[in-house]
Amino acid sequence: YVLHPALLDSSFQSCIGYSDFISKLQSQPLLPFALEKILIHSPIPSEFYVQLQRRQSNSLDIQIFDMDIISTSGE
Repeated sequence: YVLHPALLDSSFQSCIGYSDFISKLQSQPLLPFALEKILIHSPIPSEFYVQLQRRQSNSLDIQIFDMDIISTSGE
């Protein structure tokens, strides 16, 4: 795998944690369900950080995030 499904899943955990905070303001939970695109610039390290940036959405039911996987050395 270039991006192992388990690494992708663990990256989504960050979105779920943030979405959990948002869903407390709403009456239903939010779950990640779609990817717009994936760009892989280099091999994925075995240890990494996930940086999230929330993008504006026209709906409270849809939360959009940009997600960067960053090595522990910041690359």
